[in-house]
Amino acid sequence: MNNTQQTLKLALAAATLGATGAQAAIVNSGPEAAGTTNVALPDSGQISLNLFSISGSNLWELDAQASGGANVGFVVSAGTVIGSGTSFASTTNIDKVNQFETPGIVALHNGDGQLLPFEFMDNGHMDYGYLSFDAQATAGGVTRYQIDGFTYDDSGAGVIAGAGAVSSVPEPGSLSMLAAGALGLLAYRRRQHASRA
Repeated sequence: MNNTQQTLKLALAAATLGATGAQAAIVNSGPEAAGTTNVALPDSGQISLNLFSISGSNLWELDAQASGGANVGFVVSAGTVIGSGTSFASTTNIDKVNQFETPGIVALHNGDGQLLPFEFMDNGHMDYGYLSFDAQATAGGVTRYQIDGFTYDDSGAGVIAGAGAVSSVPEPGSLSMLAAGALGLLAYRRRQHASRA
């Protein structure tokens, strides 16, 4: 794929993301205190991290649980769009394989700055966001898990995981300028290519 095609692809992706034209209002929390495992959202929504021992074994399960009209999704990579198309449930197994095994832990999501999508009902509409959490596991067991903070858009628009206070929904004027610039670049490159031939 050449640079012109990449530019057009980015312009189209931005236009698709911003199709609603909503004005974003990003809310950031934190940083949360060390060891925080539970956070409160507006309108009684809550999200908590919980470590469970599986009875009769040396297996552990780290879950994210939501209540009060909130739901959580699976861990995502930075840059992932979180919105109405994201899968949510009241409980999510953070490690997806459902087990931290002791000894010899194999944790799929082990490290700082993991991003967990969430949704919650706020003032009659669904808001979308993500929380950042740390999960540290060693051969001796799960040594630390905590919530660092969360970010959501209180307008009901989607957000981009890890983008912090950067709105995921450009204003309509910005989209028009982006599309016009991409089309102008395409026309310029075609003319250059034609003049060389």
